[in-house]
Amino acid sequence: MTIKNNPNLVIILVVIIGVILSSLSGWFLYKVKEKAIISEFHKDVNERASSLYREVAINFEALRSLAILFNGDTIPEYEQLGRKRPSFSTMCSHIYYRYPTLG
Repeated sequence: MTIKNNPNLVIILVVIIGVILSSLSGWFLYKVKEKAIISEFHKDVNERASSLYREVAINFEALRSLAILFNGDTIPEYEQLGRKRPSFSTMCSHIYYRYPTLG
């Protein structure tokens, strides 16, 4: 039984080779798409994490700027008289100007 005498064997071999090639190409495309999705996910997570870190750092910097006024024993608003330190409301307005998203 040779291939020339049996056309059904040729058809079966062509179908098997086609299924194998289709399966391999489908698997390859699946892996490429999976890597692209994972890469996009990691990029999105890193972007959101850096944005969150930046916002938290800005808020803590603003709080530290205000905490400097409360290191003494007096009320910050009344330290304006007789000293060169700015008042609490002046410092707040400068901080709000520097960080407009806080207000």
